[in-house]
Amino acid sequence: MKKVELLAPCGNYESFLAAVHAGADAVYLAGNKFGARAYADNFTEETLVQVIKLAHLWDVKVYMTVNTLVKENEFDELYDYMFPYVEAGLDGVIIQDLGVFSLFQEKFPSLELHASTQMTITGTYGAMFLKKKGCVRVVPSRELSLSEIGEIKKKTGLEIEAFIHGAMCYCYSGKCLMSSFIGGRSGNRGRCAQPCRLPYQVGGNEQYYLSLKDMNTLEDIPRLMDAGIDSFKIEGRMKKPEYVAGVVSLYRKYIDLYLNSPDKFYIAEKDIKLLNRLYIRTETGNGYYDKPRGKDMITLSQPGYHGTSDAILQKLHDQYVRELPKIPVDFEFVLKKDKPIHGLAKICMPKPFHPSDRTESERTIICEREGEILGQAMNRAATEDDVRKQLTKIGNTPFIANSCSIQMDCDLFAPVKVLNDFRREFIKQLTGTLTHWKTKDCKSDAVHVSSTDSDCLTEHECLTDCGEALPVHGDTTEREVITNRLIVSVMNEIQCRVALNSDADTVLIDADLLYDKMKSIENPGFCCENISFKQLVSYLIHMDETVFQKKMIGLKLPEIIRLRDEKYLESVTGMIQMHPDAISCNSLDALGYVKNIGYTGMIYGDAGLYTWNKAVVDYLKDDLDRFTVSLEQNSGEIRTLCKSLQEKTERLDVVVYGKAPVMVTANCLKLTSDQCDHNRQDVLMLEDRMHHDFPVYTNCNHCYNIIYNYLPTSLHDCIWMLLEDGITGFRVDFFDETERQTKRVIQTFQDLISSNFNKKNCENTKLFIETTSGHMKRGVQ
Repeated sequence: MKKVELLAPCGNYESFLAAVHAGADAVYLAGNKFGARAYADNFTEETLVQVIKLAHLWDVKVYMTVNTLVKENEFDELYDYMFPYVEAGLDGVIIQDLGVFSLFQEKFPSLELHASTQMTITGTYGAMFLKKKGCVRVVPSRELSLSEIGEIKKKTGLEIEAFIHGAMCYCYSGKCLMSSFIGGRSGNRGRCAQPCRLPYQVGGNEQYYLSLKDMNTLEDIPRLMDAGIDSFKIEGRMKKPEYVAGVVSLYRKYIDLYLNSPDKFYIAEKDIKLLNRLYIRTETGNGYYDKPRGKDMITLSQPGYHGTSDAILQKLHDQYVRELPKIPVDFEFVLKKDKPIHGLAKICMPKPFHPSDRTESERTIICEREGEILGQAMNRAATEDDVRKQLTKIGNTPFIANSCSIQMDCDLFAPVKVLNDFRREFIKQLTGTLTHWKTKDCKSDAVHVSSTDSDCLTEHECLTDCGEALPVHGDTTEREVITNRLIVSVMNEIQCRVALNSDADTVLIDADLLYDKMKSIENPGFCCENISFKQLVSYLIHMDETVFQKKMIGLKLPEIIRLRDEKYLESVTGMIQMHPDAISCNSLDALGYVKNIGYTGMIYGDAGLYTWNKAVVDYLKDDLDRFTVSLEQNSGEIRTLCKSLQEKTERLDVVVYGKAPVMVTANCLKLTSDQCDHNRQDVLMLEDRMHHDFPVYTNCNHCYNIIYNYLPTSLHDCIWMLLEDGITGFRVDFFDETERQTKRVIQTFQDLISSNFNKKNCENTKLFIETTSGHMKRGVQ
């Protein structure tokens, strides 16, 4: 049976010790920057380097989380920040930002790159796209079923890392903007304020509608292993070392039990009770592995934590939260006049802490090194005690001298500095030799290495299978340079008709709107005829095609694409074969799908693809024609990005108006609140403690909700700055706006863009302010 990796969270050094003692195969952790848990203790550079080396001595891998979105003005820090950890032998890095992905791929070609769950991979299209870019491992969205995970594994061959225990976000991983927009603290920047754990009202009834039960899959270990998951990931970098110790030790116990005796797999009741008392919310479930949504997945009452007795915590601390044992070394040193110092170190490697099959038996490691040539003493000769004292001074290393044999001439000159330098280099070589033996899984019982070949042992081999390159656009002609275009995205037929009749340059139509229209017509056979996409829109929306013939008309693909959408995608593929002018993609799965079917028109990267830095634009320049600036960036950050992009700024779009989609969710609020009606047009309201109403859109075609912000975000007073910076695409996104509001907003922004708007005529925005009940600015930590 295939061995699975048990991956433990480490928020600090004590958690690392607990994870190793409890039997983790690997740990994931962060330095003091760029990690998605900014409020965890995290690690200093010195401690993290030490942890990497210690972990490798005990056959434990270390993955580093660099899984936040990185602003342009921070990007130059990344290389220097990561270099010490890569040099120390870091096994892999977990990444959300594709700009970071591209930098590490270029600068650290031997480093394994893992796609964070925040990349929101929900199917094979996105996973295969990343594989072809050089990704080794994917952490898919936690909303996927076991069958969907198995499909990704089967079709891509990528390593799959999946969460098995701990807290659950209500929102699809990486799509949550709620903390940003209501509190200025971005989950994409590691500073989530957890608004999903607060009470809300639906229909006057207050409950914790967004608080998912914690995940607990101890009893599902056989099914998870049989699904082909490569790495079992435990959530909890913000939690205490005792949590790490208890959870890891229990999963270790039962993973090994199933590996060794699958027919005898049984969970003891006392272990179930213990696991449920370790910092778990009042109720638990196995997440989305068996069901796509449901009221019983939510902790509707106050989501407090079970208490854990002090006695249990102390017992776990005493057993697991302690320093790693020193590795005993037998030293032999030969010191002769006019000859180099010769050292030999022998280690009989101890067995690992748990009975997995990582090391079947003890093995002998032998390491030899030669140092400087020694001469005859002119005054005081070195004594054997002097030499032993200096050469065995290894208290701050992972080793301890078990024995030390010394052969030396009696009148030898051996300076302390020479002995100390030799000892340091010898221990460094010994550490590298041992780390190499661990990572390469040598099969021989003895490994003998000398200083002549030791330098190559610490190199970290690249395991990346890049696969074939993605196809580029079939149309190789240079794209038209778009200048000062108003791009309008619409959700319903009324908005669509207004936009098509307006002066907007580009209209992106929600694909579900056209899909529903096609399903409702009596004779869909016309779709198979040789008609254009604009003719299709004209037919479905009941408009004269000549009205919008000169506009660019495109499709906006769904927020989430999953295995169940294959039939839907067949219909969308039919639309795309009619050659829309553009397609807007808000996820890597959508982009991967569009590339897979060979679409050759213009591809818009929507805000969900996170253009936070120039590196993203450079990296995806052959995959996307236009990029949309993230909804979380403020005007100053947009200006910094534009300055770095220079002439590439003409490929940038900025959303200048719209209610931000603060959450995209697999669970359905209508279902949870007993108001399920399968009516996409009936918008539910989610009221927070400040009495703000967040409209909730229910998409039953794809079984997801979108929770929108209670006010639209507007950059109307920054148009002058965006024009100065060279922005050429101004995006207006509509959700529930009325016909009148849609007309007024489009006209307002068309006037602002075309009138050389500047700071001196801000009064022109009075028209816009009168259009809506209010607006928000944006910008996060």
